[in-house]
Amino acid sequence: MKAGGWDPYNVTEDADLGIRLARHGYATATIWSTTREDAPRHFVPWLRQRSRWFKGWWQTWLVHMRSPLALLRDLGPKGFTAFQLTLLAVLVSMLIHPFFFAAIVWSTIELVRAPPAADSLETLLYGLACANFLLGYVAAGALIWAGGLRRGLPNASPWVTVQIPVYWLLMSAAGYLALWELIWRPHHWHKTPHTPAKQSAEIEDDPTAKWATQPHFQTAE
Repeated sequence: MKAGGWDPYNVTEDADLGIRLARHGYATATIWSTTREDAPRHFVPWLRQRSRWFKGWWQTWLVHMRSPLALLRDLGPKGFTAFQLTLLAVLVSMLIHPFFFAAIVWSTIELVRAPPAADSLETLLYGLACANFLLGYVAAGALIWAGGLRRGLPNASPWVTVQIPVYWLLMSAAGYLALWELIWRPHHWHKTPHTPAKQSAEIEDDPTAKWATQPHFQTAE
């Protein structure tokens, strides 16, 4: 195949192969199904898994950006922009998120101590920063609720939603670990233990569940 096979040096080889397929004009599709595996249940395996994914995204971005003009020609402006938003923007946002989070906390403390005028530039910037954070949390929470409802797990959504700020900070920790490993252990592969997801399997096997009534195949551009 002209797109080549798996890259043995990329720890998220599927991401790299997906971009190479797109560069050759192929489209990918998503099977409307589910895995019967749980995500890691403990922090250390989770951290290693996420850091491996992010490290692989860095590898994929760096490899394909060795010739940006060629990438732009192959993917087109829309695809090139999507590539940057999907990989680079996510990776960079995880690295800078803790600093913005700390700035919001510090600014809140300072504003409580010495409230500025309501129409001051400081108040405006603080309001915009808070709105940006809240919009991100609300968007992530909406996705969690939608996923929980479609999977028949509505009771889990509120508990997961309130943990988004902590989860995002942990994602940033995984992002920094990925960056460190990209430099010092670029091809090290963290193995991730999985266990069968009994609840997920029961839902999928239930013919009356909403998930079972969805189309079995959905295309993705």
